[in-house]
Amino acid sequence: MSKVLPKIVLLCLIPAVGTAGEPRDWSYKYFKEDVPLTLDAYRIAILDPTPESAVGPAPSMQEVPGQEGSQPVGSIGAGWELLDLSGQPSGGDPVAVEALIEAFATDPMDDKYAAPIFVEDGITMYPASEILIGFEEEVAMAAIEQILADAGLGAIITHDWLKPNTFIVDGNTRSGIVIMDTANTLALRPEVVFATAKWGLTSESFANVLVEYPPELVSSIPSESSRILASFSRGAPAPLCESFDGGTPNDPRLGESWGLDAFNDIDIDAGGAWALCTGDPATPVAVIGDGVQRDHPDMPNVLEGADFTDECLFPPCIGEPQTSCDNHETSVASIIHATINNGLQSAGVAPDTSILPVRSAKQIVLPNRCFGQLFQDSLANGVNYAVEQGARVISLSWQVGNIGFPSVEIAFEEAYDAGVVVINSAGNNNQPEVGQPGRLFEIQSVTGIDSSGELFYVSETFASNYGAHAAFTAPARFVFALDRTGADGYADSNDPLGADATLVTGTSFAAPHIAAIATLIIATNEALDAEGVHYILKSTVMDLGPSGRDDFFGAGLGKAEAAVNLAPSVITIRDFDRGDLSGWSGFVGN
Repeated sequence: MSKVLPKIVLLCLIPAVGTAGEPRDWSYKYFKEDVPLTLDAYRIAILDPTPESAVGPAPSMQEVPGQEGSQPVGSIGAGWELLDLSGQPSGGDPVAVEALIEAFATDPMDDKYAAPIFVEDGITMYPASEILIGFEEEVAMAAIEQILADAGLGAIITHDWLKPNTFIVDGNTRSGIVIMDTANTLALRPEVVFATAKWGLTSESFANVLVEYPPELVSSIPSESSRILASFSRGAPAPLCESFDGGTPNDPRLGESWGLDAFNDIDIDAGGAWALCTGDPATPVAVIGDGVQRDHPDMPNVLEGADFTDECLFPPCIGEPQTSCDNHETSVASIIHATINNGLQSAGVAPDTSILPVRSAKQIVLPNRCFGQLFQDSLANGVNYAVEQGARVISLSWQVGNIGFPSVEIAFEEAYDAGVVVINSAGNNNQPEVGQPGRLFEIQSVTGIDSSGELFYVSETFASNYGAHAAFTAPARFVFALDRTGADGYADSNDPLGADATLVTGTSFAAPHIAAIATLIIATNEALDAEGVHYILKSTVMDLGPSGRDDFFGAGLGKAEAAVNLAPSVITIRDFDRGDLSGWSGFVGN
């Protein structure tokens, strides 16, 4: 931090700067609704645009007074640095922090961008130097350009990035405070649907995972793979699907994957589905997060994807992990796609489907821990890309607390309208509500259970979320997952399963179970839209807990065999009036 610290000391010693005013009420606009924000008065965000800034001081952690848990300081990549003010005169004084930001932003001897930092539910938020804005579709381009010019904004960076009349615009300022004020003012105009800063977010809880093994260790877990075949039905395979009906699969770890088929039926009945459908390689599942290893020997159908982050360390950056902490989505993808009957590890729920890796987030490498980072436009761009590439299912296992963003909501609305099924994990904070964006109507959120059929609970701070937006439940504790091969990944050679596989706990691994069932449904009946898939999923669950839907298990535990069996007999009616339905064999509605 030596590069900027002398200037911080100088600026903080200027007398009478920002000490007499009243702290402002910070907020941003969710569409036109005011959302309050909590200022972190002990850090500010600095963006250094010079090329050499890409490698800055190594990040560390500090306890932020008034906030729960530690937060990162130092370089977080792509020129961004979170400055620690706790030892400076301005630290802890909101008015002085505001003055410090403006002093950085107006310094004629430098070109750094400075912004306030907010902490909500343990999530660090900071406004970048661009504004995301969407206009009503009937507003003419000439009028849009005039509105942007009157607001003092710079050039349009991206046109129509979410839908027609949505733009990413240069904020034309080095002050994050000005960015926020400008966006909030624009958001209230009648011609404007939404306007926000391009928010950057970091948190340890975005994709938190616990690697754990039961006390009896793996060696005592029953490993008779033949139990998977116990519920195999012998119906005709679906025409678009690959299928497996060739005896006992030879995957040596198959018996350890209790969520596929268990003796007590607290499982998703994957074996029964495989005789009918193991997936359609032509219909990929988009896995959005920190990237998927594309050369994993047990996942041969990982396609070339895309990277929407600001960090490409190892080109060509087509959806692969970039840091030693980018481990999450490789394990998530393995729940869906690990290949069956190839003599390696275990099998995924839809082993012959394909994976489209979409890197919309990254993991910051901190001492002894990893911190997730994403920008809201990166997530929205990743969703758009998945739809454009023909993904019919999106598996998302990242949560951003209670924060909602208009651009993200619009992206998921567009995906839903295109017939895409979006499955998201509920989160692991032991809270009575699922994390965002899982509360959106277009997203099905999944809670997590253990092998006894109860919501998993590890501790007061690490247990499955639940609540009114829970749609389904699925296995989430001691879940067998593939790991990145080589030195990176969650496991090492001393782990009971070796370095390339592990047992993991978290709703991150419940969501791909349901996403995989969804892709088997679509592979069996490609005419279904998102509503139809939701209907089949909800019609074929095992009801857990109180009768009917509840806040702990949603509709219930997903069941792959029943879902695949039902899928061919369900129709959906789209794009025309429903009229008289008496002659139809089935109907799916809201």
